[in-house]
Amino acid sequence: MFPAILWFGGIACLLLQLVWSLSTLNPHAPRTAFLNADVVQNGFLSCTIGINIYATTAIILRIWWVVKKKSSDSARGLRFIIRVVADSGLLYTLTAIVYLITWLIEEVATDSPHQIAEMIGTAINIPMIGIAFNLILIRVAQQRARMELILHSTNQVPSMRFLDVTGTPDKQRV
Repeated sequence: MFPAILWFGGIACLLLQLVWSLSTLNPHAPRTAFLNADVVQNGFLSCTIGINIYATTAIILRIWWVVKKKSSDSARGLRFIIRVVADSGLLYTLTAIVYLITWLIEEVATDSPHQIAEMIGTAINIPMIGIAFNLILIRVAQQRARMELILHSTNQVPSMRFLDVTGTPDKQRV
């Protein structure tokens, strides 16, 4: 129930942002103190952070619950998945929290350094969604390649052929 409330809250903030943006096009439209970009942005970021914390925690706890019931060999891959999900979830959540803090500070202080911090927060937070997702893909692909290499490698030393002094191949294997 809680994630649904946050999700609908995020959609409501998105719609309010759309209404506010459209109302700025008409200079004669009535303005309310409640409906401004800062309030809507803070609400949207708060809902996004809440959903991300909830979803990351729920995924990790569900996998952890399965790991407790598995043997150590099969649990190793699941522990890797927990680390990947935790890394990506924390990466986006922390940048969104920093962005929310810079947005809240920018509301109070209107001097130039705070505006620059808010712009940097925006520049970092927006692409972080794709970066976190791509990190999951990259780390899983690396793990698959590593496991495939381990499965297909043998413990035999590869055979080598040497040339003798005359340049003809020697048939003896080392």
